[in-house]
Amino acid sequence: MKKLLLLALLTVLFAHVANCQTPGTPRQIIFTLSEIDPITGSTAPTPKTPVVLPTVFICGHTLSFPTACAENIPFVITNTLGTIVCYSVLPTGTTSYLLPLTLSGTYTLYIYVDGCVFCGQIVI
Repeated sequence: MKKLLLLALLTVLFAHVANCQTPGTPRQIIFTLSEIDPITGSTAPTPKTPVVLPTVFICGHTLSFPTACAENIPFVITNTLGTIVCYSVLPTGTTSYLLPLTLSGTYTLYIYVDGCVFCGQIVI
């Protein structure tokens, strides 16, 4: 069991290192408040207090966070037509996340933090 866990950890580490060795450097994703919730299609709630935009970087297929996630954070990726191509939850304590390797092109990343929906464009 320990060997299997160690093998899985090394595989994830290797995938992360391999992705960051692709041409270019990690790029920060520029987020704005989203007007639409991509899951429900309804208008996203407008916060009544100032919000702090999330800080997320992308390198290849890896999302990186400068600080560990303090809570579970749902996210959605949509293609240029607005179709959801990926939905997942970043677990508490996450500092990086490997996106599906089948994704290639321009997408919109939606992150749900503190009751707000933030969106930013990513190119994989």
